Amino acid sequence: MKTSFLTLLIAAIFLFVGVTQPSFSQDKKVKSKTELKKELKKKETTKELKKGETKKELKKDKTKEEMKKDETKKETKKNETKKELKKDEIKKDLKKDETKKEMKKDEIKKDLKKDEIKKEMKKDETKKEIKKDEIKKDLKKDETKKEVKKDEIKKDEPKKDLTDEAAGKTKDGKTVYAGSRGGFYTMSPSGSKNYIKENEMVGAKVVGKTADGKTIYEGPRGGHYYYNSNNEKTYVKK
Repeated sequence: MKTSFLTLLIAAIFLFVGVTQPSFSQDKKVKSKTELKKELKKKETTKELKKGETKKELKKDKTKEEMKKDETKKETKKNETKKELKKDEIKKDLKKDETKKEMKKDEIKKDLKKDEIKKEMKKDETKKEIKKDEIKKDLKKDETKKEVKKDEIKKDEPKKDLTDEAAGKTKDGKTVYAGSRGGFYTMSPSGSKNYIKENEMVGAKVVGKTADGKTIYEGPRGGHYYYNSNNEKTYVKK
């Protein structure tokens, strides 16, 4: 009896387990599918979120890159501006240097012109001095010639009587002497006397004698004079 009872009990247990086990397994499977879906959805949501964050990061990176590019452009522009400014300064300095050079050239030209003017003035002065010297030499030559001519005239002039004095001149410049008897004569180159009339003398007539015996003449204007030892007129009071 006991053995059959145990057998029935075991059979009942196995039967119960066999009936309930598929239902439990089926519930477990349904539950696992739901959880899997949820997990998949979570994963997809996480992926989406991650993608969104990745996009945001990428956008941020792009923004940073754009900002960096802009800063680089600005720096490049600043550097170009600085270069342009430096070029302008260099051009200005070059222009100043050229202006200074031109001014220096102008000053040099002015100085050269001044030097040329001074040289020309010096040349003119030298020419004037040379001309003056030449004039002086010519004057000296003329004076020498006159002196030589006077000496020649004196040499060529015939000797008069020592007692006769000069009474005047003829129209052609010959000396007229007053003879001891009141006549007037000139001396020829050969030494002979050539008597002339008183009216042949140039405006002179005898009006008296000096204390030492020299003949006094009256000129065309009424003046009284005599000829000294150098054959020069010496005027006396009337």
